[in-house]
Amino acid sequence: PLSKAVVFFGAIASLIVNIKKSGDAHGSVIDLDTCKVIVPASLVGTFLGVLLNSESKDTTILAILTALLVVMTVAVFQTAFKQRREELAFEETGSVAAGGDVPP
Repeated sequence: PLSKAVVFFGAIASLIVNIKKSGDAHGSVIDLDTCKVIVPASLVGTFLGVLLNSESKDTTILAILTALLVVMTVAVFQTAFKQRREELAFEETGSVAAGGDVPP
């Protein structure tokens, strides 16, 4: 019940922020193409999570979640190091490296 309340109030807060932003000249703050990808994947993930949770041992779920955390952490660090290298290259040369964006 507490987790549902946290998610519900987080969604309400996001809705309020998005309603305030929708009055801007930029139009909608919701990218519908992203929603078309994220929502089905989220529903499938929730379904599989509920199914696995009722059929698996706690240690199996812990191992899966730990592996997922490690993979995501490695991906974040790789992206961070790549961005840092691009920033350093930009500072040294004053130009953008191939495939990189201009840092803010």
